[in-house]
Amino acid sequence: MGQLTITILMAMLGLRSLWALFLFPFIFAIVGGYLSFKFPQGTTELTTACIGAYTFMRGWSHFGGGYPSESELIESLQAGVKPQFTGIFIFYIVFFIGLWAAAFWWQHNKE
Repeated sequence: MGQLTITILMAMLGLRSLWALFLFPFIFAIVGGYLSFKFPQGTTELTTACIGAYTFMRGWSHFGGGYPSESELIESLQAGVKPQFTGIFIFYIVFFIGLWAAAFWWQHNKE
């Protein structure tokens, strides 16, 4: 989730920070660990829906193209080049968020 968040921030705000690319996932891991300890049922539902939606979206982006891999982002940042994000990238993010919301709603309301 941290990797996805920093990728979205890079696209929206034009960030070019290599350290943030590594720091965000670390911070999200710590917060996720705390939340899973404090709210196990809700965290499980939310993260399971997130992982499923992200995996499904990334599978389609592999075939459709337009979604940069983490290694491409790192290479661009190390070279001092601002990563380029296309319109299809925004579509993938919206698709992911919609899938995540639908999966969480279904999981939460199936009982």
